[in-house]
Amino acid sequence: MPWDLIQLNDGNVMPSIAFGTWMLGNGQGPIDLVEQAISVGFDHIDTAYRNDAEAGKAVRESGLARKDIFIATKYSGSNGLDVETSIANSLENVSWRIDLYLIHHPNLAKSDIPTAWAKMESIKNTGLAKSIGVSNFGINDLAILLASAKIRPAANQILLHSYVYVGQAPLLAYHVAHQEIPDW
Repeated sequence: MPWDLIQLNDGNVMPSIAFGTWMLGNGQGPIDLVEQAISVGFDHIDTAYRNDAEAGKAVRESGLARKDIFIATKYSGSNGLDVETSIANSLENVSWRIDLYLIHHPNLAKSDIPTAWAKMESIKNTGLAKSIGVSNFGINDLAILLASAKIRPAANQILLHSYVYVGQAPLLAYHVAHQEIPDW
């Protein structure tokens, strides 16, 4: 697609527009829709964990080289799974390395944010994901994370559109002030 790439703070790049599969359900439907998205030029698929098997199948069947597609997914805590088991499941479903692995919400940092983030750092350090980040983290959550982080989040995926801009403005300013977390 003709959209710009975002330079992440860890040196990796991410296409700025993604095709998200979160609300697509399971089965053949999401496979067909991801195939269609790829056919019209999407090169960033955000599986959001619920249907990463379907998204992975569509990506594998697309014929694209691995280097030509960006795959993001999230740790959700679904079914009480820990971070390590969740990424192992996503890797098995997608059958490729994850480009960006996110903690979907600060409430999912079960024991505490620093401990959960240390597990994410281990995922990056062992090469299971190229980049790691967070989703839906507010200023206080990020401050707790950054106080102990050895690796800064490569992204904070947030809700951002004209109806929520005023409410998100302080978080955007925080990101700018810390110059290390792109909004996505």
